[in-house]
Amino acid sequence: MNFPLSTRLRKMYWLNWLEDYVEYDGEWFPRQDVIMNFVEEDLIPFLKSYGYILNCKPKELAQIIARELFHYLCNKRPLVKWHSKHHNNRFRQEDLDHFYHTIGTREWERFWEHTCLWCDVTEDKLRTRSIIEYAAWSCLDIKYSPATDVVNDMLDSDDDDSIASNKDKGDRDPYLSDQNNNDY
Repeated sequence: MNFPLSTRLRKMYWLNWLEDYVEYDGEWFPRQDVIMNFVEEDLIPFLKSYGYILNCKPKELAQIIARELFHYLCNKRPLVKWHSKHHNNRFRQEDLDHFYHTIGTREWERFWEHTCLWCDVTEDKLRTRSIIEYAAWSCLDIKYSPATDVVNDMLDSDDDDSIASNKDKGDRDPYLSDQNNNDY
């Protein structure tokens, strides 16, 4: 099967980019190895320390990060259309809010300060860092992550508190009262 020249050139550029040697922790390694090491040694333990687990293999997360970085660095905008069947597209807004509350800007800054950086994610590359952060979010197993239990407990306790406070005041839930009065 013959592909157009532009497609073959892009693929060649992609493969060269992956195989480029970049400095990481004072030594030179192929970029694809650096990204894989970063995911396994830095990113996954960081996410686990906050109660999150992945719904894919580390290699898949590394591939997603590599594709997004490559696209961003070539086109100056992220692809946004995630290459993953694991993308969290069925999450509650509370889950995303909790993720960014639990692992906020300060936590990510500390993470980046203590992580071996390479040329794609240096201090002046804040956008590439945010792409990696969102790629990590997109591959989390929200349903089975312990952090989700925290969100569920908070949501349940909020509901229980509001019901309890209404009972203490002698107030009745207007929706239940309306339902009882209208014989629905």
